[in-house]
Amino acid sequence: MGRLPHPCEQVCKRVVLVDEPMAIRGIKRYLDENVEYTRPKYPRLYDERIAVIGAGPAGLSAGHFLSELGYEVDIYEANNEPGGMLVRAIPDFRLSHEEVRKDIKKLEEAGLTIHCSAPLGKKQIAELQKEYDAIVAIGQYADPIFPEADGETVFWAGDIAGGACSVIDALASGRDAAFDVDAAIQERMLRNGRIGHKLVPGPLEEKLYPCNRRKTRRHERPMQPAAERVKNFDDVEITYTAKQVYQEELRCLGCGYAMIDAEKCIGCGVCQKLCPEGDVITMVRK
Repeated sequence: MGRLPHPCEQVCKRVVLVDEPMAIRGIKRYLDENVEYTRPKYPRLYDERIAVIGAGPAGLSAGHFLSELGYEVDIYEANNEPGGMLVRAIPDFRLSHEEVRKDIKKLEEAGLTIHCSAPLGKKQIAELQKEYDAIVAIGQYADPIFPEADGETVFWAGDIAGGACSVIDALASGRDAAFDVDAAIQERMLRNGRIGHKLVPGPLEEKLYPCNRRKTRRHERPMQPAAERVKNFDDVEITYTAKQVYQEELRCLGCGYAMIDAEKCIGCGVCQKLCPEGDVITMVRK
């Protein structure tokens, strides 16, 4: 995903609190190209089985997160390979299809089952509803074969669920559908993560991140010379060097950390009061 637009850069807290956003896409591209990652096997914690219809970005995301939560997941794809628009619409010079296939292969090796060349009609979907505990349907807005989403056994994701339709939006939609399925099956109360939040600067005397609030310029992505770009369809952007990535990582405010160092935390409660994410930190008196 280091070659696709990253809306997370638009809401990076460094923009409001300091200067410019983290170069998240550039860092991810470097990691994609230089770090070999083997995904751990998915756990099997529940007996319930989930069917996902469609192996595009939304379907793969839903299948991944449901598998991480501990469910057995089967994805059904009408085409002869998974990937959806990632391999059929985005040109290879913009997003390497071979890299997409490698990432999908890692999901399968971790335990995600994908059935290709498996088109489904209303009859087949009705059979899936009997066989599986829940179905996540991925498709176009007006696809007539999908049953209505009821929030109990049928859930929508991707274009059919409405909203924006970029690759990142599709991945997020699949993740949200996975959490909705889990909440329905396990009867959990799911916090509404779709509520928008606006971040504004706080008083200077209440700085939350004093150690790296010094203004620094982020590394601009190096580009191929214009004279070379017109000769071919090669990627015009050049990957960061290891040194550039390291320097860029130092700009991170660490606002997403969930771990607490018990040796350093004094229980003052300032983090709870000033957390830009809202009411997500709880102080417990021992």
